[in-house]
Amino acid sequence: MDKLKKEALIDELLIFMNEEIEKSGNIISCVRFDFNEQGEDAISFMKVSNFSYEEVVSALNTCRSRKYITHRVLGGGKYSNLELTEEGQGRAISVEAAKYAPPKHEPTGINIGAIHASGPTQIGNYNTQNIEILFSTIIEKIDQTNASDNEKKDAKSRLKAFLEHPLTNTALGLTPTIVQSIFGAR
Repeated sequence: MDKLKKEALIDELLIFMNEEIEKSGNIISCVRFDFNEQGEDAISFMKVSNFSYEEVVSALNTCRSRKYITHRVLGGGKYSNLELTEEGQGRAISVEAAKYAPPKHEPTGINIGAIHASGPTQIGNYNTQNIEILFSTIIEKIDQTNASDNEKKDAKSRLKAFLEHPLTNTALGLTPTIVQSIFGAR
Protein backbone atom coordinates (compact mmCIF):
# COMPACT_ATOMS: atom_id res chain seq x y z
CA MET A 1 0.00 0.00 0.00
CA ASP A 2 1.42 3.40 -0.95
CA LYS A 3 1.95 6.09 1.68
CA LEU A 4 -0.93 8.35 0.59
CA LYS A 5 -3.42 5.48 0.65
CA LYS A 6 -2.12 4.39 4.05
CA GLU A 7 -2.45 7.91 5.49
CA ALA A 8 -5.99 8.12 4.10
CA LEU A 9 -6.80 4.77 5.73
CA ILE A 10 -5.36 5.97 9.05
CA ASP A 11 -7.51 9.09 8.83
CA GLU A 12 -10.65 7.03 8.12
CA LEU A 13 -9.85 4.62 10.94
CA LEU A 14 -9.32 7.38 13.51
CA ILE A 15 -12.45 9.21 12.38
CA PHE A 16 -14.42 5.96 12.65
CA MET A 17 -13.18 5.41 16.21
CA ASN A 18 -13.84 9.02 17.25
CA GLU A 19 -17.36 8.94 15.81
CA GLU A 20 -18.11 5.75 17.75
CA ILE A 21 -16.89 7.41 20.96
CA GLU A 22 -18.98 10.53 20.33
CA LYS A 23 -22.08 8.45 19.52
CA SER A 24 -21.74 6.70 22.88
CA GLY A 25 -21.28 9.97 24.75
CA ASN A 26 -18.28 8.56 26.64
CA ILE A 27 -14.76 9.87 26.95
CA ILE A 28 -11.95 8.23 25.01
CA SER A 29 -10.56 6.25 27.95
CA CYS A 30 -13.91 4.50 28.51
CA VAL A 31 -14.39 3.03 25.03
CA ARG A 32 -12.57 -0.10 23.82
CA PHE A 33 -12.42 -1.35 20.22
CA ASP A 34 -12.12 -4.88 18.88
CA PHE A 35 -10.22 -4.94 15.60
CA ASN A 36 -9.37 -8.65 15.70
CA GLU A 37 -10.19 -10.32 12.39
CA GLN A 38 -13.73 -11.25 13.46
CA GLY A 39 -14.09 -8.34 15.88
CA GLU A 40 -17.22 -6.23 15.71
CA ASP A 41 -15.32 -2.99 15.06
CA ALA A 42 -13.12 -4.55 12.37
CA ILE A 43 -16.17 -5.84 10.51
CA SER A 44 -18.07 -2.55 10.84
CA PHE A 45 -15.08 -0.49 9.70
CA MET A 46 -14.31 -2.71 6.70
CA LYS A 47 -17.95 -2.43 5.56
CA VAL A 48 -17.87 1.38 5.52
CA SER A 49 -14.31 1.80 4.26
CA ASN A 50 -13.91 -1.03 1.70
CA PHE A 51 -10.38 -1.80 2.94
CA SER A 52 -9.11 -5.35 3.42
CA TYR A 53 -8.28 -6.69 6.85
CA GLU A 54 -4.55 -6.76 5.97
CA GLU A 55 -4.72 -3.04 5.13
CA VAL A 56 -6.56 -2.32 8.38
CA VAL A 57 -3.90 -4.22 10.36
CA SER A 58 -1.17 -2.20 8.65
CA ALA A 59 -2.96 1.03 9.62
CA LEU A 60 -3.52 -0.22 13.19
CA ASN A 61 0.20 -1.00 13.57
CA THR A 62 1.12 2.48 12.33
CA CYS A 63 -1.45 4.05 14.66
CA ARG A 64 0.03 2.15 17.60
CA SER A 65 3.57 3.22 16.74
CA ARG A 66 2.47 6.86 16.46
CA LYS A 67 0.51 6.60 19.70
CA TYR A 68 -2.84 7.33 18.04
CA ILE A 69 -4.21 4.17 19.66
CA THR A 70 -3.09 2.09 22.59
CA HIS A 71 -3.71 -1.41 23.95
CA ARG A 72 -4.89 -0.89 27.53
CA VAL A 73 -6.12 -4.32 28.65
CA LEU A 74 -4.27 -7.61 28.30
CA GLY A 75 -5.92 -10.59 26.66
CA GLY A 76 -8.33 -10.98 23.80
CA GLY A 77 -5.76 -10.64 21.04
CA LYS A 78 -3.35 -8.06 19.68
CA TYR A 79 -6.08 -5.91 18.10
CA SER A 80 -8.77 -6.09 20.79
CA ASN A 81 -9.22 -3.75 23.73
CA LEU A 82 -7.77 -0.87 21.72
CA GLU A 83 -8.32 2.67 22.90
CA LEU A 84 -8.12 5.92 20.97
CA THR A 85 -5.58 8.32 22.50
CA GLU A 86 -5.82 12.10 22.71
CA GLU A 87 -3.33 12.32 19.83
CA GLY A 88 -5.50 10.03 17.72
CA GLN A 89 -8.65 11.94 18.57
CA GLY A 90 -6.89 15.21 17.75
CA ARG A 91 -5.91 13.94 14.32
CA ALA A 92 -9.43 12.65 13.67
CA ILE A 93 -11.00 15.97 14.62
CA SER A 94 -8.48 17.93 12.52
CA VAL A 95 -9.07 15.78 9.44
CA GLU A 96 -12.84 16.11 9.82
CA ALA A 97 -12.61 19.87 10.28
CA ALA A 98 -10.45 20.18 7.14
CA LYS A 99 -13.19 18.47 5.10
CA TYR A 100 -15.63 21.24 5.98
CA ALA A 101 -13.25 24.19 5.85
CA PRO A 102 -14.01 26.74 3.14
CA PRO A 103 -11.72 26.39 0.15
CA LYS A 104 -8.67 28.60 0.12
CA HIS A 105 -8.62 31.12 -2.66
CA GLU A 106 -5.32 31.14 -4.38
CA PRO A 107 -4.12 34.46 -5.71
CA THR A 108 -4.74 34.73 -9.41
CA GLY A 109 -1.77 36.95 -10.12
CA ILE A 110 1.47 35.84 -11.62
CA ASN A 111 4.74 36.37 -9.82
CA ILE A 112 7.32 37.30 -12.42
CA GLY A 113 10.14 38.00 -10.04
CA ALA A 114 12.26 41.13 -9.87
CA ILE A 115 11.91 43.74 -12.59
CA HIS A 116 14.47 46.43 -13.26
CA ALA A 117 13.43 49.35 -15.42
CA SER A 118 15.38 52.38 -16.53
CA GLY A 119 12.35 54.46 -17.51
CA PRO A 120 8.69 54.92 -16.68
CA THR A 121 7.24 51.48 -16.03
CA GLN A 122 3.79 50.30 -15.12
CA ILE A 123 2.78 46.72 -14.43
CA GLY A 124 -0.58 45.36 -13.37
CA ASN A 125 -4.23 45.10 -14.24
CA TYR A 126 -6.54 48.05 -14.69
CA ASN A 127 -3.65 50.44 -14.97
CA THR A 128 -3.67 53.85 -16.61
CA GLN A 129 -1.34 52.74 -19.37
CA ASN A 130 -4.06 50.41 -20.70
CA ILE A 131 -6.63 53.20 -20.34
CA GLU A 132 -4.42 55.64 -22.24
CA ILE A 133 -3.98 53.15 -25.07
CA LEU A 134 -7.73 52.49 -25.19
CA PHE A 135 -8.71 56.15 -25.46
CA SER A 136 -5.87 56.97 -27.84
CA THR A 137 -7.18 54.18 -30.08
CA ILE A 138 -10.71 55.60 -29.88
CA ILE A 139 -9.41 59.02 -30.93
CA GLU A 140 -7.51 57.46 -33.85
CA LYS A 141 -10.70 55.67 -34.95
CA ILE A 142 -12.63 58.97 -34.77
CA ASP A 143 -9.95 60.61 -36.94
CA GLN A 144 -10.21 57.78 -39.48
CA THR A 145 -13.97 58.13 -40.00
CA ASN A 146 -15.55 59.85 -43.03
CA ALA A 147 -17.21 62.45 -40.77
CA SER A 148 -16.61 66.17 -41.20
CA ASP A 149 -13.84 67.90 -39.26
CA ASN A 150 -16.46 69.63 -37.07
CA GLU A 151 -18.11 66.27 -36.21
CA LYS A 152 -14.72 64.73 -35.35
CA LYS A 153 -13.83 67.78 -33.24
CA ASP A 154 -17.20 67.57 -31.42
CA ALA A 155 -16.80 63.82 -30.70
CA LYS A 156 -13.27 64.30 -29.32
CA SER A 157 -14.40 67.29 -27.27
CA ARG A 158 -17.18 65.25 -25.67
CA LEU A 159 -14.77 62.38 -24.99
CA LYS A 160 -12.31 64.80 -23.37
CA ALA A 161 -15.08 66.34 -21.22
CA PHE A 162 -16.09 62.83 -20.15
CA LEU A 163 -12.50 61.98 -19.15
CA GLU A 164 -11.99 65.28 -17.33
CA HIS A 165 -15.09 64.79 -15.16
CA PRO A 166 -14.06 64.16 -11.51
CA LEU A 167 -16.16 60.98 -11.20
CA THR A 168 -14.63 59.54 -14.35
CA ASN A 169 -11.14 60.48 -13.11
CA THR A 170 -11.78 58.66 -9.85
CA ALA A 171 -13.32 55.59 -11.48
CA LEU A 172 -10.52 55.22 -14.03
CA GLY A 173 -7.68 56.46 -11.83
CA LEU A 174 -6.83 59.25 -14.26
CA THR A 175 -5.04 62.50 -13.57
CA PRO A 176 -5.21 65.73 -15.60
CA THR A 177 -1.72 64.94 -16.91
CA ILE A 178 -2.89 61.59 -18.28
CA VAL A 179 -5.94 63.17 -19.94
CA GLN A 180 -3.65 65.79 -21.49
CA SER A 181 -1.30 63.10 -22.76
CA ILE A 182 -4.23 61.36 -24.45
CA PHE A 183 -5.38 64.55 -26.22
CA GLY A 184 -2.15 66.52 -26.23
CA ALA A 185 -0.84 65.50 -29.64
CA ARG A 186 -4.17 66.00 -31.37
